[in-house]
Amino acid sequence: MGRATSVPDLCEDAERLAAGLVERKGSEEGQVTIFMPNCPLAITALLACLAAGYAPRLLDPRAALNDLKPQFADIEEGDLILTVDLSAVQDRLLSVLPEGRQPEVAVARFASQMPFFQRILAPYLRGGTFSRVPAHSAFYRLDKLMGKSGQMTPALSSESEIVVSSGACSLSALVEEAGAQAQSRKGQCWLLDQPLTRRDSLIAVLAAMRKGAELVLSPRLDEDSLKKVEAAAKADLRVPGTRT
Repeated sequence: MGRATSVPDLCEDAERLAAGLVERKGSEEGQVTIFMPNCPLAITALLACLAAGYAPRLLDPRAALNDLKPQFADIEEGDLILTVDLSAVQDRLLSVLPEGRQPEVAVARFASQMPFFQRILAPYLRGGTFSRVPAHSAFYRLDKLMGKSGQMTPALSSESEIVVSSGACSLSALVEEAGAQAQSRKGQCWLLDQPLTRRDSLIAVLAAMRKGAELVLSPRLDEDSLKKVEAAAKADLRVPGTRT
C-alpha cells in the first residue's frame, strides 16, 4: 500500500471497531461480511469482528460476479457488510446485493491506507478510483461505527471461527499452523500474493505477525502488479508462495 502500519496500530483500530460492533450487536445479531481487497483495513476488520464475538465471512471483490451472487443470496436485514470506497468494489457490491433486502453497509475510506501525498493526489489522477458513499439509506461511513479503546473485553475463544472461500475454519487451528509457519519461513519482508479470503492467506498473515516480519499487501494481484510491488518492497519471498 506504500504506507507502513504497525501491529499495535492495527490492534488499536481493531479494538475501537470491535467496541462499535459490540454496541451494535446488542440490537442486531446478523452476519458480518468483510468485502475488501487486500489492505490493512481488511485485517483490522477481521480482528475487530473476532474480538466482538462474530464469525466474520470474507468475500473477495475480485471474484466473478456469477460466483459472488450466490454468496450474497442469503444476505438479510440486520446483517452488516464492511467494505471500502473504491469505485470498482462499490459497483460490484451494488450489482450483487439481492433486491428487496437491506443489510447495513459500513464504508471505510480506502485513501486512509495511503501515504499522505498520495492520499491527497489520488482522487485527482486520471482514472481516479474513489467514490462517495452511495445515496442509499443502507450505506454509511465506517467512522460512525467506531467506538473507543478500552470499552470492551475481547470475546475471542478457541471456538472462534472465520468463514473463507473454502468454508468455516477455527481461529485456534489457524493460530497453531501460523506458529509452525513462522518458524519455518525465512526472510523479514513477505508479499502476500493471493486474496485474504483464502485459508492459507490468513495463516500467512498470522505467521508474519507472530514472526515480526513485514507483510506487504497489494489490492492488485495480477502478476505484473505483484512483480512491481515485490521489487519496490524488496520482498524476501511471496506467501503463501503458490504463484511464481
